[in-house]
Amino acid sequence: MAKFSDDTAEKVKNYIQESFKWAQEWRERNIDNEMIKSMRLYMSQIDEDEGMWKWLRNRLFIPKTNSIIEAILPKMFGFEPTFSLVPKESTDESTTRIMESVLKYYLLQMNYPLRLMLWARNNAIYGWNTVKAVWKTDIRSVRRPLTSEEINAYISMDEEPPSMIDYPMTMYDGPDFVIVDPFDYYWPPSVSELDEMPFQIHRTAKNYEYLKDRERKGIYQNINEIQKIGIRKRNKMERSY
Repeated sequence: MAKFSDDTAEKVKNYIQESFKWAQEWRERNIDNEMIKSMRLYMSQIDEDEGMWKWLRNRLFIPKTNSIIEAILPKMFGFEPTFSLVPKESTDESTTRIMESVLKYYLLQMNYPLRLMLWARNNAIYGWNTVKAVWKTDIRSVRRPLTSEEINAYISMDEEPPSMIDYPMTMYDGPDFVIVDPFDYYWPPSVSELDEMPFQIHRTAKNYEYLKDRERKGIYQNINEIQKIGIRKRNKMERSY
């Protein structure tokens, strides 16, 4: 894995921090209030008005947003979506059927119907949502009995062969997509087109053990410094649901 020099690493860190601060401050001023208002409406929470005329206003509240969204989504996405590929030439028919089977397999592995519904729900609540395409590799440690060749290898070394051994098994290695929480997605306010954005930020929360594990693998460094700095308290504008 390539490593930056100390000077380059400092510049990269400052760029990331300054970019996030810039995007976060702009969102807090222009977008977050409306997003929180949309979430409160969906959750049927009444905004408390502390004005002097509060006692004159009625308390009638009809929670239409939640009932409409939750009634429509199962009808739209409560079935397993299917994709059919049409061959361009008659000679392409067998290849097209194979490609269609591969596509259906990956969609099933990605739990596509449920994720599609989550994406649609966020769009219905906030008016927008972001999906991140990634490549997912899921490798797990499983136990299996030894083969006869492995047993003979232990015997040849005058060692007692174990009854079971651990070995890595690839459970999935293919395309995947992540539904990004709208409250965790940041972009530069100076541009509106995706292709023109110099950066996009997807904020995630990881526990300390996760970070230490990545440090042992050489992915992260100086994780102990996090404990010295402490965790920043949530801004009052950020979601607390």
